[in-house]
Amino acid sequence: MQFKSDQTYLMPVAFGEFPGEDVAFYGDSLNLAAVYLTERDALAALLPPPYEPADEALVTVFYSKCAKVDFLAGGGYNLMGVNLAAVFNGKVDHLQGNFAAVLWENNTIPITLGRELLGCPKLFGDIPDPYRIDDDWRVQTSENGRVLVEIFLGGTQPVVGAGLDLIRAGSGTPWMGWRCFPNVNGKGVALSEPTLMAGDAQIDQAWIASDVRVTFGDVSLLTNPIMAHIMPKLQTLVVKEYRAGVVTRGSSQLLISRNRVLR
Repeated sequence: MQFKSDQTYLMPVAFGEFPGEDVAFYGDSLNLAAVYLTERDALAALLPPPYEPADEALVTVFYSKCAKVDFLAGGGYNLMGVNLAAVFNGKVDHLQGNFAAVLWENNTIPITLGRELLGCPKLFGDIPDPYRIDDDWRVQTSENGRVLVEIFLGGTQPVVGAGLDLIRAGSGTPWMGWRCFPNVNGKGVALSEPTLMAGDAQIDQAWIASDVRVTFGDVSLLTNPIMAHIMPKLQTLVVKEYRAGVVTRGSSQLLISRNRVLR
């Protein structure tokens, strides 16, 4: 076989071109997000240069229940992640948005595609559907029976009018990452580059919470070897002040053809 520059190739490469699409459509998405202010130095320690903290050191812990996903033949999956408010100051690109620090998903197909194509820092996690009692929501990710991260949004109330428009405007924030593949001996890197992940969202409904809480769990090398170096660093992102807790419902698109390397 020969590799063609205008075709998509994913492992295993022996079977030739991958029939990927330029757009991935998510027909139904339920999302929860908690935003809080943390210590600037702690946030900066998790950003690879030339990323820098934004003016406000904001952390967004988020959850999505994704359904009617076209590349899953109409199926779905759940995800949960941590974004850091950041500025990219490169030689060419200068952007302010969110840096994807870590993302857990409960389906290996989007994990593989996201890591290889987008440079999105995806890991596998046990992520159930949201727990809801009246106007209180709780979501969590766990591994090997240990809770890694949990969001609680209490007292949620519908948002309409100008408030809903404001939430919609915030959904267009640039989402940035870092694609890194190690050398085959595990030492150093074969590929290391910052990325911009393009997409858009349609928000049909929104609710705002009056009680917001985020918890990062405790793990060890004995219980969770892959997570043991991640969770202690997430715990350094201490909560100084909660800024928002939001539930939204709508649809979204991942604009794969517009993804690019930042320079």
